[in-house]
Amino acid sequence: MSKELLEKWSESINTNNFPNMLGITIDDIEPTGCLAHLNLKKDLLNANNMAHGGVSYTLADTCAAYASRGDGREYVTQQSNFYYIKAGKGAKLKAQAQVINRNRSICLVDVQVTDDDNNLVAKGSFSYFCISK
Repeated sequence: MSKELLEKWSESINTNNFPNMLGITIDDIEPTGCLAHLNLKKDLLNANNMAHGGVSYTLADTCAAYASRGDGREYVTQQSNFYYIKAGKGAKLKAQAQVINRNRSICLVDVQVTDDDNNLVAKGSFSYFCISK
């Protein structure tokens, strides 16, 4: 666990309004990865009592974004491909992101979203554009 990176990005995490509204928690940030989770409250479920697709996507995007920031620079989402594999059910969704490639301006991150039983719910690839000077 990298307490230094969590501390470095704590202000960004604490003021990231939309993920905070959903209840997303960043559990760990490493130079090449990130772990995050959210508790599936009733407000985050669709009409079928499953995690709304936008909730799963936002958890993945947020986790992948902080993985990209593992090098200490700031990034914004440039492009993504996201695949819904199974209904998100249970009490919690977890995301694990891994940096695949990084250069001067682009960072490519893969992320997996799992449920309480570690079943794969969704996965995606995200590219982030570096906005740090």
